[in-house]
Order: sequence, then structure tokens, then C-alpha cells
Amino acid sequence: MLGKEQGVSGPNAPKRSNPPAEDASEDKKPGIEQWSLKTAGTIIGGIGLAGSMVVIGSAVLWTRFKEVGIPAIQAVSVQPRHEALVQGAQTTIVFVLIALAVVAALYVTDGADLRAKREKENADPNSAKQAEPHGIRARTLVSLCVLPIVGILWAWLGTDLSFWAVVGLAAVAVALTYGCIWIGRNERKNFWALAGVVFVSVIIFAGVADYLIVKEQKFIQAVAVVRSDQDAGLAGFYVAADGDKLYLATPAGSGAGRSRDMAIQKIDLGESVAYSVGPLESVSEAEDTGEAMLAHLTADRNSGEASLPAWIPADKEATFVGKIEPKEEAPSEGLCLMRYAEKTQKRKKGGFWTSCAEAEAQATIHDARERLALPSRFQKHYEVRVKAKVPGGTKLRYAEGRVAPQCAGEPVQPCGHRYPGGGLQYWIAEPEKLGRITLECTESHTDQLSVWKPCKGAKPSK
Repeated sequence: MLGKEQGVSGPNAPKRSNPPAEDASEDKKPGIEQWSLKTAGTIIGGIGLAGSMVVIGSAVLWTRFKEVGIPAIQAVSVQPRHEALVQGAQTTIVFVLIALAVVAALYVTDGADLRAKREKENADPNSAKQAEPHGIRARTLVSLCVLPIVGILWAWLGTDLSFWAVVGLAAVAVALTYGCIWIGRNERKNFWALAGVVFVSVIIFAGVADYLIVKEQKFIQAVAVVRSDQDAGLAGFYVAADGDKLYLATPAGSGAGRSRDMAIQKIDLGESVAYSVGPLESVSEAEDTGEAMLAHLTADRNSGEASLPAWIPADKEATFVGKIEPKEEAPSEGLCLMRYAEKTQKRKKGGFWTSCAEAEAQATIHDARERLALPSRFQKHYEVRVKAKVPGGTKLRYAEGRVAPQCAGEPVQPCGHRYPGGGLQYWIAEPEKLGRITLECTESHTDQLSVWKPCKGAKPSK
């Protein structure tokens, strides 16, 4: 018996296996997939959703300022604490809801896959749990593959991103999906590990998409400030407002050919300081908006001056911004007036005009529509210029001032495209007294350099 006992331990004895030791060894040496899951969980727990929004919001602000020439580091550093969070929330809130919906859909498909697996393997029902570790299967895999397709279609059809920006965003979506599938195939993960990675991937996609949108838009907000009764005011680009301080950017100067460089200026706010902030728009539109807002602030400051005469209706007064000058006689040098009309429009004389010099300064019809606030809801086309000359000393009641901004749609929210205005405007109380008019036509497209010529067959008319 002893020999047999010894023989058992000899070279001919069967080798013993030690599965628990191997399992323990594998647990002690986790693979890269387990390491990735633990790292992702640590990052998610450390940053959190609010932290992610702050990071994305700060990146969006930094990109916006950098793209328009404002010192980005200094501009971001003066932002109040809540600004980055609000900006990030505005950017990601829709994607957070989408991410939650995706997690809910994956919960359903993953559960269906797990049930199918149990039925196939005829597993013990007492050990079946939703959180049981298992790799992803067909239904969950299909759901993950559909997600980047939806994101790419949204970028292509729902945004103004360029082709190559969409291609780059598509590459990010594919890479994130591959990472989710790679981690999801790990047999040691449970559903919530996959859900966490998918949720973070959607938020990362949102951050990259918004970065590309902001980078290509190059949008900024206009700001106008009036500091005292004698102050001429200041217009620029909005940077931040924190407590009793306002930060705005203005051109640094034209030295060394750097006229577009911006410098950040701090203004202390007080009871005598009033300021307005405009919507996000292109730099050129923001410049016009700033001028219009400055004129409006100045008008509010001077609102205590004498009221306008009764022959200027309230709805006509509302089309002006800033100071309105009522007059009842043309100046000694006369008036050269112009207005825009349609070819098919029978009544070419109207109440609203601008000066010939203002009209000639507009290179395109688009420029004229922006400067004079002429949305298509007033009339569809503007391919005719109507010209009238008023001799000096002519008895004529009219109001002179600057054009107020107009909305593309009806003047209610949402506004749609905002025509900033700011150009010189005349409202003539009795346009029939203007006398003869001449017509000039153009065949140029709205955004092409306008070439105006006398309309064929048109004769001066009363």
C-alpha cells in the first residue's frame, strides 16, 4: 500500500490539476479589457456628468474666442464659474437624453440576448441574473452598430459642417463604437459596465461635434455699453460678465497690419452703466448689431427729450433705433432718396427711403437687406432701386434716423434670421409729394456685386 502510495507520487502517477489556482492567477493578473473597464469607471466616477459638462463648455468657449481672434486663454479665465457649466449643459443636454435612451434600449436587447443564451445552454434558473457577466450578442451588437450611423446622418443632414468635418466626426463615431464593442465582448463584464462606456462615448461624440460646429461657425456675440450721460458709448464683442465687471473685446489697432487682433477690456458696472448683449452670429453681423444696440442704448438714455410730433405714427417710430429727427422742410442742399422695390410692384413710391449715398455704399443686395433691415416678409425681391430728388427748401414732413433690427419671420419669437439694420433711414409722411422718380434695375444675384442700370423701357414717373 505504501508502495502504491509512493507509486502514485511517482513519474507514472496522473498529474493533478489545480483549477482554483489558475482562476486565482487569472484574477490577480487582469487583462487589458478588465483594466480598460476599471479605468473607464474611475474616470466616470472622478469627473462625473457635471464635470464633463464643464470640460466641454470650457472647450467650446475657448474655441469660439480663438476662432474670432480674441485671446482665448484670458477670455476663458475671466468666465464666472457657472458659465462653462451652462455652456456645456446647453451643448450636451440633448445628447445626455439620447445617451439615456440608448442605455435603456441596450438594457432591453442585452436582456433578450441573455435569455436566449440561457435557453440555449439550458442553464440553472436559480443562477440566472440580469447582472451576470456575459459578452454581447447579436441584438446588442446590431444596436451598437446602428448608433454611429444615426450620428453620422445627423452630422450630414442636421448641421452645416463641411464634408471633411463630417468625415472626421464619422471616424470618431466609428472608433468609439469599436471601443464599445471591444469592451462589450469581454465575458467578465456585466451590463452596467457596457452601459457606462456607451454613455461616455455619446457624450464624447457630442463634445467633438460641438467643437467642430463652433470652429466652423466662427460666431460671437455683440455687446454695447453706455457708461454715463456724456459717454459716446462703446461697441465690441462680449466676453464675460461677472458680478460688477463686464469684459468685452475690441480691435487692438491697425499697427503692423494686425487690425483684426482683439484686446480684452474690463469695465466696472455701476448704476450709470447700461449694456446690451446680442445673439451669436458672424463677426460682420455682430459688428452691425453692436452699432444698432449702441444707438438704441443712447436713445434710451436720451428718452427724456421732447416727444415726437403726432404725425409720426407709433408703428413707424418703432422702425427706428436711436434718435429720430422730425423735419418739415428739405435741407438747402436738397435730398437724394432711394428705396428698394420689386419689378412687379405697381406702387414704387413708399414711405421708407434711405439716402442715395447709403444705397450706393451697399455692394450687394444682401448687404442692402442687412444694413436696411429688409426681410422677405416685406416683399419677396429687391431688384429695383427707386430714386427721387427733392429740391432744397421743399415743404416735406419726414423723420430721419437709423434703421432698427428686424426679424426674418413675424416679429415674434422665434425670430429666425436677424437683420441688424443700422443704416440711414427716412420715413416720408406724404410720399406722393416726392415728384418724379427714376428706376434702376439689376440682374445680379443677391450675393453678387450689384450692377445697376436704368430699367429698360422705364421713364421718369410721378
